[in-house]
Amino acid sequence: MRTKPKPSSKAFAADVRRQLSILREKRGMTQHELAKRSGVDRKTVNRIENGHFSPSMDTFFRICGALGAKPADVLRGKRK
Repeated sequence: MRTKPKPSSKAFAADVRRQLSILREKRGMTQHELAKRSGVDRKTVNRIENGHFSPSMDTFFRICGALGAKPADVLRGKRK
């Protein structure tokens, strides 16, 4: 029996970044609006979405909260 290969940590991080960006766009928010709602600097939001920065857990939870998304769902790639 074959099992699914586990994604690399880079691929996983890219999937999470993509998921955050998709959720932000689905909610009709700009990076500036997301930054304001989450209390995270806009440059940080941009760097996260573009793969230049990995957020701390605190930042990740704040962004998820501002998007109205459960962190576990974002990590699993579930979309509302």
